[in-house]
Amino acid sequence: MTGIGISEAVFLSAKHPATFLVFSPKKPFVSLGRFQAPESGFYSALKSEGIGVVRRPRSGGQLLHTSSQIVFSSIMKGDPDAVRKVVLEGVLMVLEQLGMRGNLEGLTGVTVGGRRICEYTISSDRGFTQVFGVLLLGVDYDLMSRLAETREELRHAEKRRLVSLVTSVENEIGALPSAKDTRKALVASTSISAGLRTSKGRLSLRERRELTKVLKTLSSKEWLNQQALAHPSLFEESFKPKQATLRSEAGLLSVALRISDNTISEIGFSGSFTFYPEEKLVKLEASLKGCSLSEAELVESLSMFYLKEGVRSPGISPLDLAYTILKASFEA
Repeated sequence: MTGIGISEAVFLSAKHPATFLVFSPKKPFVSLGRFQAPESGFYSALKSEGIGVVRRPRSGGQLLHTSSQIVFSSIMKGDPDAVRKVVLEGVLMVLEQLGMRGNLEGLTGVTVGGRRICEYTISSDRGFTQVFGVLLLGVDYDLMSRLAETREELRHAEKRRLVSLVTSVENEIGALPSAKDTRKALVASTSISAGLRTSKGRLSLRERRELTKVLKTLSSKEWLNQQALAHPSLFEESFKPKQATLRSEAGLLSVALRISDNTISEIGFSGSFTFYPEEKLVKLEASLKGCSLSEAELVESLSMFYLKEGVRSPGISPLDLAYTILKASFEA
């Protein structure tokens, strides 16, 4: 959790052209994306494994962090697409140095031989962009399958599914590389890709103060469970709201809403999708209250909000949001 807290503190205090943070966790833990609602049985599975959980301040999907991986956070001044290109070029260079050919997959991953070896998410605010991700040096399929599937009789099938989707440096080259050396190589490669000279740094006084506040937030139960608390009026009565999901290369988008006289009276978004600045998602939800369940009106309202507020959701357009809202409204 400390590494994620430092990453957020540096992002909130960003003033340098670029800051690169890399670390390997000493103990395994799971991090959730800001808007992600865990599956049923998720917390009990973590408890049985003795694994901690934290909700990241930024969007994206669920990540399992272990000592056999590199967690990286690259914070740079610039457009998200440009920064993403620089950072991922650094990842591809490291994979090439290790004897592999990596390929970009969708908007959230890097693959080797068709299987994911790197997962990342992007956020942008105040002219700075953060690319946060993990590079798998090794992978524990058994642990991943136990966390993903609570029914023991289905875990073998889940493990086979994970093996077909996820790989690691160790799987590809037959040896587990030094995490320390790989961290250094990743910083060096990203620096070359960015055309910058780097040096070791320390947290400034401002960043340390920000870190204290961030860690206090991340360690609170209210923050971890905020998705369940964000829209209590949607779930406070005996009947469930209308719900629908959309899956895309950008992740999972879930919509829950209540309707009155063919207009939206309450709405909430959740999932592993990317949306930034994250703080404006609540404002987007509020802007849709009272909106008619008309495709034209929804698309217009959503498009105007995106334009006015300068928000972005890579891989998910205002039209996708409107479609998912309408899909939910048709539920019996």
